[in-house]
Amino acid sequence: MLPPPLAPGGGSVAALCGALAGALTSMVANLTHGKNQYRQHWDQIEIIGVRGQELKIWFLAAIDRDTQAFNQVMMAMKLPKESSDEVTLRVKQLEIANQNAAQVPLEVMEKCVELVPLLEDALYRGNPNCISDIGVGGYCMICAAEGAALNVLANLKNVKDQEFIRKSRERLERTISLLRQKSVDIAKVVEAKLLPEHS
Repeated sequence: MLPPPLAPGGGSVAALCGALAGALTSMVANLTHGKNQYRQHWDQIEIIGVRGQELKIWFLAAIDRDTQAFNQVMMAMKLPKESSDEVTLRVKQLEIANQNAAQVPLEVMEKCVELVPLLEDALYRGNPNCISDIGVGGYCMICAAEGAALNVLANLKNVKDQEFIRKSRERLERTISLLRQKSVDIAKVVEAKLLPEHS
């Protein structure tokens, strides 16, 4: 029996969650646009639908980018290290690969920020029958961000460049703090809209 594949892994799954958030946002827009009762929101809803699809496509591409980054690390680890020149080259290639492996999920996290205004607009302009879909989209968004954050931290452990580590951690902390708060805000609005008025 063949061993299971090493990739795609958690980083790719995080990107997939981002794609699902974009797809759900776009779906809500499609179920809103063209309906007369939401006519005043058509222009904004169209923007939400188009942008949601664009983000879905970006995240889908990031699934493969994360896998490729992992494979790049594995290839660098297999480089020969018999001579001093080989060791030097291997160290250099490993650093490049590890930085890239941290960069990809960091970009996934930051791209999640672009989902937030779409989800927020859909909450108030979208078809209210789709409110639970917006809520699921919000949870997919924060799952993507949290999962990507774990992969950033895991890959930074293997990076030697301290300045790269510092800047990456700053970006991570700034981004995840924002997304955690936005996720809570979106969930609260969704739950309030779903609960009976006098519960």
